[in-house]
Amino acid sequence: MPIINRIADYQEELTVWRRYLHQNPELGFEEFKTSEFVANKLEDMGLTVHRGLAGTGVVATMVSGDGTGGSIALRADMDALPLQRRDRLRIARKRLGNARMWSRWSYYHVIRSREIPV
Repeated sequence: MPIINRIADYQEELTVWRRYLHQNPELGFEEFKTSEFVANKLEDMGLTVHRGLAGTGVVATMVSGDGTGGSIALRADMDALPLQRRDRLRIARKRLGNARMWSRWSYYHVIRSREIPV
């Protein structure tokens, strides 16, 4: 099955994740629930997870085969920005008293190298 079809199979679940993250924003170094959510999802996928880096950071590793091949690193910010939405979306924040918006879900980096061991 092509990868795009396999990803489409997860659309409903990914939508639930996105809505949860947008409804529960946490500012930098305060994203305890967010990092727990991300770490749990990564563990559910079978990855080895290291928690608490710099307080709330999460690192997950996956080794393929004998581990001697190349490596790929994915990096994503998971902190909210101190913004306030003025519209009334159905996925509005649950913490309305806090001027926060989780909007960094699309900000990520991909690093590929044969020099970085897993």
